[in-house]
Amino acid sequence: MIKISQQKVMIWPFEWIKGFFPVSQKNLQKLIPKPIRLWTSSARSAIYITIKQIQKQKSLNSKIQKELTIAVPAFTCNVVQKAVKIADANIIYYDSGVTTNLNSIKSLLKNHKKSLPDAIILSYNFGYLPDNITQIINLLKKHNIIIIEDCAQALGTSLAGSFGDYAIYSFGISKNISFTGGLIASEKNISKEIYHEFPNQTITNVLSAIIKSTLAPIILNPIIFPITQKLLKNTISKKDNNLLKYKPNNFTKKVVCHLAKRYDQVLKKRKKNYKLINKKNSDSSCLYQNLLVKNKKSYISLAKKQNIELDDMKSFVCFDNSFPLAKQAQEHLLTFALLRSDTQIFKIKKFLEQSKNYNKISKIASKWN
Repeated sequence: MIKISQQKVMIWPFEWIKGFFPVSQKNLQKLIPKPIRLWTSSARSAIYITIKQIQKQKSLNSKIQKELTIAVPAFTCNVVQKAVKIADANIIYYDSGVTTNLNSIKSLLKNHKKSLPDAIILSYNFGYLPDNITQIINLLKKHNIIIIEDCAQALGTSLAGSFGDYAIYSFGISKNISFTGGLIASEKNISKEIYHEFPNQTITNVLSAIIKSTLAPIILNPIIFPITQKLLKNTISKKDNNLLKYKPNNFTKKVVCHLAKRYDQVLKKRKKNYKLINKKNSDSSCLYQNLLVKNKKSYISLAKKQNIELDDMKSFVCFDNSFPLAKQAQEHLLTFALLRSDTQIFKIKKFLEQSKNYNKISKIASKWN
């Protein structure tokens, strides 16, 4: 009999039933610094709507119509790039690994000083903010660049979503709160014009989310995950080609808000596990632990022999190999989820301590985080 681990996922089987009961948004709003403006079908849909909102505002303020230019991190989830392209905006890249650093932003501004981007997406990959985030924000604001904070993996990270003009969130099955949907938070009002064009969320879509959330603890169980991993990646790859345009219904919103009520427990567990691995505290959401290794294939193989799954996060890609941090991330980054049982996390900790590259990995990973 397979033992279902509830440490790997945010939602427990049949917890979706709470969607039938009333709930306040206050527990979710506590995790989001800016007012919730619009519920969306996903983070990529939130990015799309936000860019369209910026385009609309720019056209109202200028007689000359021009395409928006959006600065995108050279290493992040591929849906970020897809959402920007579907919104018909030009893309320029800036260097980034797990996080963005101040020098990357300075290089962006220097290389494009004659034609600065209209907006920038700051992706908090794997739940981590840059150490010098305040300096980055101040520099971008000095140049009047609109800031979109990609908090899809950073819900619960200290100050995430408080700096920019817009913050986008995701409640997909692998995110901090795992069900379906997303939202946009901002001090600015969001035009409903584009949003009204979207159809309402269908019953089929809701049932799909229920099935996935119910099966997730089984699918992600360490014993059978090596079997289900390929199927899961194929499903994600197919889904990534769609923008997922729809308006979430009240049932979906209520499930997410109910899950937010106990999110503190999940965050506490992740941070505890982060401290066990890194021997230091973190203010981040600690969704994943990041490792940089010389040879990913051999390291993954070594881990598999001890029934430990390490992932190279195929949904995260380097968009331009001319950027060294992004290229390094593409070639050497491995990750594992930090929402695990004590038994699992101590097993991983022992494996890392015994591996020959552990000292080098710890040193680099701590710099990136």
